[in-house]
Amino acid sequence: MNMHSITILAALWLPAMASAQEASKPIPMQHMAFGIELTPMERGGVQTVLLPAEVYRSCTSPDLSDIRVYNGAGEEIPHAMRPWMQTSSEEAQVFDLPYFPIYGEAEEIAGAFALELKRGPEGEVLAVQSGPSTNREQPLIAHVIDALRISRPIRSIEVDWVPGKEDFLAAFSLESSSDLATWQVIVPHASFASLSRDDAQLEQRRVEFPPCSQPYLRLRWIGKALPRTIAQVRATGVQHHGLPERRSVRLRGTARQDAAHTFDFMGPGPLRPIAVQVHLPQPNSLVQATVEQATSEQGPWRTAITTQFFRLNGEVEHQNAAYPIEPGASTHWSLRVEPNGGGLGQGTPVLELFYYPHQLAFLARGEGPYTLTYGSYGAPSSDFKWSDIQPMLLAQKDFPAQSVSLHRQHELSGSAALKAPAPPSTTFKRAILWAVLIAGVALLGWLSLRLIRQLQETDAATSSP
Repeated sequence: MNMHSITILAALWLPAMASAQEASKPIPMQHMAFGIELTPMERGGVQTVLLPAEVYRSCTSPDLSDIRVYNGAGEEIPHAMRPWMQTSSEEAQVFDLPYFPIYGEAEEIAGAFALELKRGPEGEVLAVQSGPSTNREQPLIAHVIDALRISRPIRSIEVDWVPGKEDFLAAFSLESSSDLATWQVIVPHASFASLSRDDAQLEQRRVEFPPCSQPYLRLRWIGKALPRTIAQVRATGVQHHGLPERRSVRLRGTARQDAAHTFDFMGPGPLRPIAVQVHLPQPNSLVQATVEQATSEQGPWRTAITTQFFRLNGEVEHQNAAYPIEPGASTHWSLRVEPNGGGLGQGTPVLELFYYPHQLAFLARGEGPYTLTYGSYGAPSSDFKWSDIQPMLLAQKDFPAQSVSLHRQHELSGSAALKAPAPPSTTFKRAILWAVLIAGVALLGWLSLRLIRQLQETDAATSSP
């Protein structure tokens, strides 16, 4: 390889090497957009945190690659993340549960009263006794559900009832208890429903809630009780360690100009919603609608769910439960309402997304305070795989969903870090061009001088006797 080839290769390789070195450099903490200080609640080599909503709003990458954790000296420290739904739970199991109707007056159940269950030698329920009467001549005010024999938390119940022709909406609250004497509300308001219109049929038999480990549940009817006889109660149980509560965010829609009955919603970042709810603007509404999602405004769009949403007013307001969907990190959402029955009517719907936050684990290297930072345009991924850090977590006796307390968000570089860097100015480009030209002329001169010297040496050698 001659000198000219080596020079050209060097000119091409040196800028590329410099660019790679620049990309591999740790990002200084002050160059991130925002930060949240983390205070460990207990000593531990590995700490965990559930990402707050502010992180999703400010991350510029769909895979959350622009997240870093720093110690008190401003040094980046190792971390790993996981979507909660991927690895934190075992296979869900469904259980049939015993249930017992409770009769009396609404005032009785509102006061303090206890229930007592008679059990057989293997723990099976034989009879139920209560302060209110179990006499069917009095109004039905509640159903008590026995979950004592389930060894895992319950996240939902589903009710089957005896078929009938009449439509109904039955509102209730769901309560839990450890002793049948003290009850705590876990779902303040929900509804079971069976509605029909023309050829359409809508049934709602399921209610979901944060996982509950209490041995007893109570369906407390609001207003009129369920008009059908309950035939079966099933519960879905999950095995979680430190399961976080399900969170939600509400998005207000804007009408799409080029498509009738369609509304667009801008998500707060790369969440992974597991369920959706549509809050209709007017009461006494029933719509058939499709919720779609995408990672950009240009698409491609994919269907999250096509179903019916309702909102009805009576003695109490009724609304369909949130519908589960396949998790996916989408930032753009749309709602397309069918025109049946007048469609949506007036007003703008609200889309509510339910999700479990990502869990982040970091090694508490160095002294605190530790800072969770996020938001840096084009930042490469810097986290480890969860499998790399999981053995360290399992080695600790306590592995909670979150082991730190969070302070308020504070600004570092602010929103400027979320934008692409401005292209080089014309003056800068001109300076680079002149530098390249001068370097080229200098290289050409050096090669010419070297060639002249070689020719002179050749002539001298030829003319010598």
